[in-house]
Amino acid sequence: MSVSPLMMIGVKALAANYAALQTTGHNLANVNVTGYSRQTVELATSQGQFTGAGFFGRGVDVATVSRAHDKFLTSEATNAKSLAAMDGARLAHLQRLEKLFQNGEGSIGDAISQLFAAVSDLSTSPNDLSARQVVLGRARDLAASFRSAVSGLDSVQDGVTAALKSSVADVNNLAQSIAQVNQQIAAQQGLGHQPNDLLDQREALISKLSEEVQVTRMNASDGTMSLFIGGGQTLVLGTLATPLQVTQVPDPTDPSRQVASVQLVPGGTLDATGTIVGGQPRTLDATSFGGGAIRGLLDFQDNDLAQARQAVNDLAVAIRDAFNGQQAAGFDRDGKAGGLLFDPAEPAATMKLADTMNARGIAASSVLGLADSGNNQNALEMLKLQDLGFNNTWIEATAKVGVQVQGASIATDMSAAVADQAEQARSSQAGVNLDEEAARLIQFQQSYQAAAKVLQVAQSLFDTLLQTAGR
Repeated sequence: MSVSPLMMIGVKALAANYAALQTTGHNLANVNVTGYSRQTVELATSQGQFTGAGFFGRGVDVATVSRAHDKFLTSEATNAKSLAAMDGARLAHLQRLEKLFQNGEGSIGDAISQLFAAVSDLSTSPNDLSARQVVLGRARDLAASFRSAVSGLDSVQDGVTAALKSSVADVNNLAQSIAQVNQQIAAQQGLGHQPNDLLDQREALISKLSEEVQVTRMNASDGTMSLFIGGGQTLVLGTLATPLQVTQVPDPTDPSRQVASVQLVPGGTLDATGTIVGGQPRTLDATSFGGGAIRGLLDFQDNDLAQARQAVNDLAVAIRDAFNGQQAAGFDRDGKAGGLLFDPAEPAATMKLADTMNARGIAASSVLGLADSGNNQNALEMLKLQDLGFNNTWIEATAKVGVQVQGASIATDMSAAVADQAEQARSSQAGVNLDEEAARLIQFQQSYQAAAKVLQVAQSLFDTLLQTAGR
């Protein structure tokens, strides 16, 4: 009987165990690479060779190199990451908003209190020009407080717009990269084996993409993966990526202002500078994004920021109309009908005193045509305006923002914890365990040495056979 089958078994065993050692080393080398999936050499017994004495084994073959991957756990991890990013983005901007809605010195609430304190002093000395001047100054300070608050809200909006542009740029770059990796995977799919490292690269890109926008997946027979955002809008279709862009549109609560809007541009492409060329833009609402930072930013802009802006504007209008109405009910220091205190045409963003208003024009009296009458009845009525609860309205607005921040903080902590748990579950199934790989390293080393011994024995038998045949 020839000894060549034994030699072949030894050679194949050496090759198989060397492949296992190489793959184990690859695992160890990538243990700290985010998104890397553990790889395993799949071995298969070679078909036996039939002889008159039965089937004799022919060793082992390397079937393929498989990748530890669980679709469900991976999808759960990316979706949880999207929700955590959404909550985190909203919280970050709510915390900026909270700094504008404060009580105490320098706040709108403080300015309201200072104005009524000045009106109270005026009611005791209606003819005192200095008391009138203080009322005028406090009214001017209140208008400035509203302008400052709206300027702060505009700054927050600018921050949202900048963050959206950054997120959209990241989405476009990641979508392009995923499309390119899809192309590489499709090119290698025909070789009959999975390109594991490319699959990991694509998965890492999708995981990063999920921080900006939540996607659903669909696998194709050529190995490519298409990605869709909410409502079935195509983001990546095989080797083609559909870009997003940020545009400015009228604010629904204030058409004179502009807010950020995100559009999908089917048929558009990105040039070397990242500018979209061609395509037909299609505006998307916040729900189209499911999760991710873009959803969080749009939710904050369209709801939290819009409500805050409306609250400031409503309070400014209420104070303006109340004081202007009470002014119209009284008479100034010269005995003339009271004029406007605040410019009625100005919204909260540009609230200011009426151009014709001066200290003598404060309508403290309820008596017509009697200059310096000393009458304070209208000043007392003006003081009663504080019963309308303007200060309480501001306190409630600040409290509402505080509650929103608290709720968003709790939601962010919870979603971050869920995301960590989901990633740990994915990693425990697909990640590299150093202890396990070290044990496998020793196992395959010993197997390799044993295979070498088989080859050594086969060589020895072959030498003996040659010696015997040569006699």
